[in-house]
Amino acid sequence: TDVEPILVNDRLLVPFRAICEALGMEVSWNEELEQVIASKGDKTIVMTIGNNEIDVDSEVITCDVAPMLHNDRTMVPLRFLAENIGADVQWDGATNTVTITQ
Repeated sequence: TDVEPILVNDRLLVPFRAICEALGMEVSWNEELEQVIASKGDKTIVMTIGNNEIDVDSEVITCDVAPMLHNDRTMVPLRFLAENIGADVQWDGATNTVTITQ
């Protein structure tokens, strides 16, 4: 991506659009509400900047780190995002690599 992932409270935050599009999701931004929306099939996730209550298929789930703006990108917790869209996340500490599979 054009913005490096960042660590916040031991959580890896990644650019929302880049990850969602790589997973085949459609992405939109609601500037007025500062919300990012990703959808694919019957799955929809809505995240609001600075709010750790995330809407996943019309169910509110609390995340321990809220989405934030960083270098003009919406950064979101990778594991929370991936797992809530049905992907699997694996961490390889030896190579500092994250693998996401659907």
